[in-house]
Amino acid sequence: MLTAIAVTSTADTVDSFSLTETAAQLTDTQAAALTLRDAINVANNTGGANTVALGSGATYDFTTADNNWYGPDALPPITSSITILGNGATLQRDSSLLQNTADSFRFFYVSGGLELPAGSLTLQNLELTNGLAKGGDSATAGGGLGAGGAIFNQGTLILNGVTLVGNTALGGNSIGQGESGGGGMGQDSQGDTGGGFGGSFPVGSYGGLGSSSGGGGGFVANASGQAGGGLSGLGAGGGDGGRPNNGSPGSGGDFSGGGTTNLRACESLNNKKTFLPAV
Repeated sequence: MLTAIAVTSTADTVDSFSLTETAAQLTDTQAAALTLRDAINVANNTGGANTVALGSGATYDFTTADNNWYGPDALPPITSSITILGNGATLQRDSSLLQNTADSFRFFYVSGGLELPAGSLTLQNLELTNGLAKGGDSATAGGGLGAGGAIFNQGTLILNGVTLVGNTALGGNSIGQGESGGGGMGQDSQGDTGGGFGGSFPVGSYGGLGSSSGGGGGFVANASGQAGGGLSGLGAGGGDGGRPNNGSPGSGGDFSGGGTTNLRACESLNNKKTFLPAV
């Protein structure tokens, strides 16, 4: 059954009731102040196919990440079939945030069914602005991979009349001195241990060790010399590290979300994929 869920608040918050309640369980008071984070949680809880409607021409400004699936994400993971009717609205990462790992997040993660139920996301008549997927920095090993400046998709994604503006996937850097842990996909290195996805994800499970020769730690798998550690079943190899002490920068790993994406009448402006050199 297709359920329509109206977003009635532009606040960058999540309410505890949305973690368990379905659309049918919402009270009038809850529905009158429903944020986009709440609405996605409720849609996932409801299951089946659901529509989330944004306010006409509204701006939703985000300052913090909601979760860290494959790096920080502003909104809850998409683990069901959700259509978001934008009605000309804009989702934006706050312009005051720095271009560093701590302040980075993309907007959406669409699950492919590996750890969470598989998701399908359709976006219509919407703008996504200033998203940042920042790979973690390292002391002497490789910088981490930044992937999916606006959306990291492993499931099914349809963009219909969507404008993407100034979203960036930025590789991590190596400063050339200090411990040997490699940068993770959403977290700086942690001493001699590679950074992981960031947030509540444990480094030991989602960040492999780096190498003093410059290899960035992968996820679970450790680096070997200048070769980055692999992702241990999560999709592809880790990137080569930038050589320490002013050496040549390494390349980013070939990592794709692996999902299916369909674009219809979309526009992309000033979006970037950037690798920082070692210094």
